[in-house]
Amino acid sequence: MRLIYRIKQMMVAGGDMLSFILAFWLSLIIRYWQMPNLQKIEAHITPFFLLFLLWIIINFINGLYDLSKLKNKDLPKQLATTATISFVVGIIFFYIFASGVVTPKTILLLNALLGYSLSYVWRLIYGRFIGIKRLHENIIFVGYT
Repeated sequence: MRLIYRIKQMMVAGGDMLSFILAFWLSLIIRYWQMPNLQKIEAHITPFFLLFLLWIIINFINGLYDLSKLKNKDLPKQLATTATISFVVGIIFFYIFASGVVTPKTILLLNALLGYSLSYVWRLIYGRFIGIKRLHENIIFVGYT
């Protein structure tokens, strides 16, 4: 039972990471008004990937991976609060660690807005199609080894 709960949490976290990556790509498109070339992606991908991992940790600390709260009416407010905290942490992160290499003010803002919006949509899809009730039955595989 506990293993299934952890698998579901990892699915939500994986969806959040995919939301952040998609938002990163969309942010680059919106910022430069064209498809980003490989040079622009390479310049931004390493610091943003580290930042996304930090955002996943912030989400965990703020209780966004507690599956019992996925259908909570306060989820948009909780996501907005977490997005604001993550944005501020992103500013501090780029100020301390990535100074001089990349200064993504607009991209960071767009990424936080789009990433957490996509994360909200992901949670709605997850709650609708997978949710708490799904993946609840035990399965045994029988066969020859």
